[in-house]
Amino acid sequence: MDGKRVGIDLDVDGNCIVDFFGRPASMANGIAHFAVQTGAPVVPFVLLRGPGMMCSRLVFHEPIIVGPNGDYREDVRSAMMLVAAAGEKMIRQDPEQWESWFGIRHFWDKAARVHDARPS
Repeated sequence: MDGKRVGIDLDVDGNCIVDFFGRPASMANGIAHFAVQTGAPVVPFVLLRGPGMMCSRLVFHEPIIVGPNGDYREDVRSAMMLVAAAGEKMIRQDPEQWESWFGIRHFWDKAARVHDARPS
């Protein structure tokens, strides 16, 4: 797998419903498609603010390895569950660093709308 890496991008809503902070959330799943199709690990990372205006710290977390299990849709969903869990973990580790999560309500609201629109 040399040379193949994927970074987490959690700031876009989409159509993949996964658990995020204990509630269904609708997230974009392009990163999971890429990881499943290529075998590249997803590398969670965060850029943390430092004490000064020009001070930042880039922190990489344990890579997420996505192994295809034969059911593509389930592989993508499984990968997204791991991505969402990693994102939640990063936020919980340094909650004061996350100031632009006002949009998280959109993830939850869209998940509720998608759920309500599905035929029973």
